[in-house]
Amino acid sequence: MTDLVGAFRGGHSRSLGPDRGLKGYYDGTFKKKNDRDKPKAGDKFERVEGPVKFDFGDGVPATPEGKTLFPEQFSIRWEGSLLAQETGAYEFVLRTRNGAMLWVNNRGDEERVLIDAYVAANNEWREHRATLFLSGGRAYPLKLDYVKYLEKGGGVELWWKPPHGVLEPIPKRCLSPERVPESLLVTTPFPADDRSTGYERGIAVSKAWHEAVTAASMEAADYVVEHIDELAGTKKDAPDRAKKIGDFGVRFVETAFRRPLTGEERARCVDKQFKEAGSLEKAVKRLVLL
Repeated sequence: MTDLVGAFRGGHSRSLGPDRGLKGYYDGTFKKKNDRDKPKAGDKFERVEGPVKFDFGDGVPATPEGKTLFPEQFSIRWEGSLLAQETGAYEFVLRTRNGAMLWVNNRGDEERVLIDAYVAANNEWREHRATLFLSGGRAYPLKLDYVKYLEKGGGVELWWKPPHGVLEPIPKRCLSPERVPESLLVTTPFPADDRSTGYERGIAVSKAWHEAVTAASMEAADYVVEHIDELAGTKKDAPDRAKKIGDFGVRFVETAFRRPLTGEERARCVDKQFKEAGSLEKAVKRLVLL
């Protein structure tokens, strides 16, 4: 299902290049609204680096020749991709003395931030943790925003604990400066395969397995409905929204079948859903559940 939905996002299946690390965007011109103190403004520059493990103390990050940052204020945005090597639960730990926000499998929707450490009550080091289930062998978008503003000390570190691994700063080899689209992550747990024949294999569809498949399908359908305008290439107020979503329905089923639909298949799998559902969103949900 991840690849099926990903087919409607540009760049989902492309291979990443050999460069490793995240692209860091440094900005010394950052100012808060209604800024009365007006601290000195520095420069802007970018570079690829990793891991994210920096203790600036009361100073500033290393700067390229001809560029200047001032310790009173600067911000950094790291963007790129996270390379998950195994399937399982990943614990992310964001350590900072200042303000920071982390997104994984998301490019920066504030309502879907993984770790929100933007408000710093004091200037001491603190840890914020979150866990996310990822599929191995895939790349996920990652963004980390960091801000130091009129504070004495500065520092930020991004750690993880991968499945069967240890807590460590995310290695540079597991980061890429290239951006990828987000992926559908189905988090519904599935029961173990049957071992009654001497080794694990799927020899029957149990009630627990059927319930898990149903729950996973509902989860995937809800995701597609939530992102339908993006996947169908339209907007909520577009005059041709209904047509584009209908076209998406045809392409979605064809992609799942890996071939063009016959007239009977289109009538049953697509047209019938849009005719009987009562709304575009319900039609899309029924179509995905098929």
